[in-house]
Amino acid sequence: MWGNPCFDFACSCARGLSGGILSVWDPNVFVKGSVHCMDNVVIFGGVWVPFSFPCYMVNIYAPQGIQEKFDLWQYLMDFKRRNGGNYMCFGDFNVVREVYDRMGLIFCSSSASDFNDFIDDMGLIDVPMIRKRFTRIDASGSKLSKLDRFLVDEVFYDRFENLQISILDRRWSDHCPIFLHVSLVDYGPFSFKFFNSWLDLDGFNDMVKDAIKELVVERSWTTRNLLLKSDLHQGIPGSEFVAFTVMSTGDFLNLHPSELKFQFELKKQSSCSLQLTNKTDQYIAFKVKTTNPKKYCVRPNTGIVLPRSVCNVTVTMQAQKETPSDMQCKDKFLLQAVIAPIGATNKDITANMFNKEENKVVEEFKLRVVYIPANPPSPVPEESEEGSSPRGEDGSQNSSWPDVTTRSVDPKEKLSAELVSMVSRLTDEKTAALKQSQKLQQELELMRKQTVKNQSGGYSILFLVVVGIISVVVGYLIKQT
Repeated sequence: MWGNPCFDFACSCARGLSGGILSVWDPNVFVKGSVHCMDNVVIFGGVWVPFSFPCYMVNIYAPQGIQEKFDLWQYLMDFKRRNGGNYMCFGDFNVVREVYDRMGLIFCSSSASDFNDFIDDMGLIDVPMIRKRFTRIDASGSKLSKLDRFLVDEVFYDRFENLQISILDRRWSDHCPIFLHVSLVDYGPFSFKFFNSWLDLDGFNDMVKDAIKELVVERSWTTRNLLLKSDLHQGIPGSEFVAFTVMSTGDFLNLHPSELKFQFELKKQSSCSLQLTNKTDQYIAFKVKTTNPKKYCVRPNTGIVLPRSVCNVTVTMQAQKETPSDMQCKDKFLLQAVIAPIGATNKDITANMFNKEENKVVEEFKLRVVYIPANPPSPVPEESEEGSSPRGEDGSQNSSWPDVTTRSVDPKEKLSAELVSMVSRLTDEKTAALKQSQKLQQELELMRKQTVKNQSGGYSILFLVVVGIISVVVGYLIKQT
């Protein structure tokens, strides 16, 4: 099993069929200085030879009882206060830190609180894990926990770059082996998290656009989603800028895009799509909520995403009668996702499935709404001389357009100003025409009412005139005969 005839070890013997801890190392790599053993922990101090790094290695197999675990944490804190030094704690801690570290089992908040206090008081850092999320899985695969981990102090963490843990496949035990890397190991591209709050930072969009424009890549299947620098210089047809979208990732689903963008135009509906990608081998149920349900139509608003498949959701914004100030929208959407029973269909989805309870992981994605103008305004000058301030006809300051410089006027800027003036003049003429049309409609309605009134009180003038003309013609004809 060890595969090396040169080894040293420290152990704590089992008590009957339970317990027992064994630590084995290469004496050419780690030189032992002292060993402290008890039922649930083996501590061996020494020097890590390749790095000339003195430290204590603490191999832990924590007991099941809450009080027994608390006593073990107290013993380790007392040991550090007495001996000092740098520490790496590893093994089966028999406790989780957060509710999402356990699935299918009851979460004990008091035990988790004691464990988190122990980590803080010891000044330890929980080394991040990659590839998998849980380290212990029962035979049925329905009960999962993150019980095994590596904890190191800050000096240890700063000394070794790219410190991380891989969870390996299990074979003989219900626990997965965990492997600590203290050197750079290439496991493929690193994951990247994007926070929506970055979009609110001044200059963030310009920074991303500039970075994309400077991006140079080779065309290959591994970079098929990137653009060549020459492509960026040529531009996208019908647009001056490079558009990009962001994908939100979770343990169950990948959500694309991470915000809902609607092309806003008065009295017209607008739609956008969400793509849900199931990255697991489970059936995933989802539900979409919004803070303004009367304004939006979501189809489907609930559903099942089959294992390793994709589901599209269409969100339609109803026609709006008014333009919001500054084209800002405060509406929010929430997408919830949970693991559903195998073979579940849309009819099996209930509201209780998305209730937040112990032993249940409810994944949530929060999405904001962004309006995109259907006809964006033409660019105008951005700088102005100190003290200049364009004003409207009523004397109030016009904040819709930046100040205009008086020193020198670029031809493009002059043309933009003329276009703005023309648009303003046409808008005024349109308003006047509408008022004149309304006035004519009112006068027409008044004449119609007057005509009806005259008809109800006797013969109309037109009728009398026609009768008179007929009488004259008849008299003339009689006279001629």
